[in-house]
Amino acid sequence: MDNLLVLNIRSNSSMNKRILLTLLSLFQLSLLSAQKQDYIWLMGKDQNVVQDGLQGMRLDFNETMIQPKIETNALNFDRNNAVLCDHEGNLLAYTNGCAVANANHEIMMNGDSLNWGLFHEHWWMDDGDCRKGYPGRQDILMLTDPGYEKGVYVLQKPQEFNFGTDFELFRKYLLYSYIDLDANNGLGLVTLKNDTFYTGNPHWGYLSAIHHENGNDWWIIQPEDTLNQYNRFLINSEGIHHQEALRIGPTWHENTGSSGESKFSPDGLKYALYSRDNGLLLYDFDRSTGLLSNLKQLEGLEIDETFSGLEFSPNSEILYIVNGQYLYQVDLLEEDLSQGVTLIDIYDGTPDPFNNRFMQAALAPNCKIYIRSGSGNQSWHVIHQPNERGKACDFEQRGLLFPQQFATGSFPNVPRWRVDEEEKCDPSIMTMFGETVYYRRELSVYPNPVHDYLQINYPGSDSNRDRGKLLVYDMQGQVLLEQSAGTTQLDLSHLAKGSYVVEYIPEYVSGQERILYNEVIVKM
Repeated sequence: MDNLLVLNIRSNSSMNKRILLTLLSLFQLSLLSAQKQDYIWLMGKDQNVVQDGLQGMRLDFNETMIQPKIETNALNFDRNNAVLCDHEGNLLAYTNGCAVANANHEIMMNGDSLNWGLFHEHWWMDDGDCRKGYPGRQDILMLTDPGYEKGVYVLQKPQEFNFGTDFELFRKYLLYSYIDLDANNGLGLVTLKNDTFYTGNPHWGYLSAIHHENGNDWWIIQPEDTLNQYNRFLINSEGIHHQEALRIGPTWHENTGSSGESKFSPDGLKYALYSRDNGLLLYDFDRSTGLLSNLKQLEGLEIDETFSGLEFSPNSEILYIVNGQYLYQVDLLEEDLSQGVTLIDIYDGTPDPFNNRFMQAALAPNCKIYIRSGSGNQSWHVIHQPNERGKACDFEQRGLLFPQQFATGSFPNVPRWRVDEEEKCDPSIMTMFGETVYYRRELSVYPNPVHDYLQINYPGSDSNRDRGKLLVYDMQGQVLLEQSAGTTQLDLSHLAKGSYVVEYIPEYVSGQERILYNEVIVKM
């Protein structure tokens, strides 16, 4: 059959074109049918120094009902964070900026010493290893090689500093390392490490990428810490190419570096950058040329902190801006962006256990936008319906509870993997310890701390108390007790001393809000 196909192609040039186009279309559809390269998120630092390994956090969006889990990772994460899966969502590799790990949670062969230099060796490291991770959010990316199916580029931005009397941290280089995932029996090998592909003054942060219009190559945009310059890079089958830099938009404020984020829209037609001092800069983006045009700027939002972030809705019509206490929604269909601004919420001040303000936002594969603070906490805030305008976007503070506090929260910095797919995410993926839950409220229990018996105060009328279930689980998410609701007293005498979560899940009634009630208790 293969020989017959070749003969027909050679004998008829017009048929040749049709067959090749058909095969190419089928190949592209097969790729687009499963774009799950961002379906696993790894985060956090070691939460138990006594237990072997590094106990971090994992979110796996391959599961229809996902729950945050404790994962024994190979690396601690500070701000640098990039994770790569294959088309089916299987973990391939991840990096924290100073090492690369494989799918078995081991340091990849030759995967140590990323971003090595004076900063790494003399100031940031502990005992010569990578215990802290690497600082600098949105300063690392993992991108597939357009010319080799098993190849991966790791784009890096190292910290530099001098030993002079005027101590200074700065950025000077963009580096890349290269991974061959087929080597070492499929566990990967870093074949090239810390090679410079740009020298200048790149901003801290704002490193973002998106597929070229051909669906194979990559565009990378990195703002320069001078005037109003955007550096453009193209990765194709022949390597990394520095394109002519763009000079567009306002001059950068001196505090722009590291103070915000940049993102491409899920449909690939917009590029946005937000920082507290420059405000929102929104451009049209051309995926065939990598050019920015038609600037719209939004200034004057209430600001609270140096660090801020932004994220697009899945339909690319709405932009969310987080800035300390404030969460804003911007309707991008408004010609005048100032006419499309809505203040969605203000941080309510509840520590968890530390300050849990709004610092960074990320659109997840389940169509929700998660918002985190810059410190260690036990929950993220959630925008449940980000395509909806105004309060209908359904924002919930501390809407995603983790089984334990994890330090120095970070999101993986990933490109827009499904830019050419009709569906940018999968809303059928639910998040909340195996339950389809849209709202979380506090459950009234006492005493807390408790010795033996815990009293339950059910919300709502007495007639509803036996309609639902009660659960008790440990801080790793393991269910220890499950029973029908109704009892007002739980016997916890058999549990060891420690912290637990008690949940009451009312029976779902069609047309009503689905609410989960829970409370963290301490067993003495």
